[in-house]
Amino acid sequence: MASIAKKDLNFLSLFLLFLFFNCSVSSSSESELTVGEKNLTLPPNIPDTFTEIDMDGNAIVDYALGYITIITDDVPSSLTAHSLEIIPRDSNCVNYTLSNGTVPLNAGTIINNDLEWARYGSALISISRSISAGWDSVWSGPWANVSEKYLAIKFFRNDSVFFGWLQMSVDADSGTYVLHNQSYNPQSGAEILAGQVLK
Repeated sequence: MASIAKKDLNFLSLFLLFLFFNCSVSSSSESELTVGEKNLTLPPNIPDTFTEIDMDGNAIVDYALGYITIITDDVPSSLTAHSLEIIPRDSNCVNYTLSNGTVPLNAGTIINNDLEWARYGSALISISRSISAGWDSVWSGPWANVSEKYLAIKFFRNDSVFFGWLQMSVDADSGTYVLHNQSYNPQSGAEILAGQVLK
């Protein structure tokens, strides 16, 4: 019974650490990270900057897209994990379900308030390594090897809500992404179709 409680506590600690890094949107340009006495070489293609996304051109960042790193040093289960995250700013939201995470949508999917929404960052893909097992061979997650699909977004200006989308591709071998396009419906509260561009 005590070991179950300890496992739960370790998971909770890792989750809280994840939330801390998620909220602070920190990233590292180091090529090596030290955990205890172990040096963990980072996989390639982990840039040290975030893509800032301004949906409506008002010079306010609505979302950040980039990589975060989580490190635990609870030997022997020490873990380093990198994840590509979409991070809403202020009270903005991303489409997110508890069962599937941030789901890639097909063109033509209706984006409105009927979707499930979350105000916290969400991993599109991630890769991890333990001290004993080394790095996973490829990145995994709901956006692994997705080509030109859509991420639904919901953002706020003053008392108005707007729906839109980001079009992205993600490569699970290299962990890299391409942000192809973005759009939103300028009519407050009105739906938009994934891939639709309204003037």
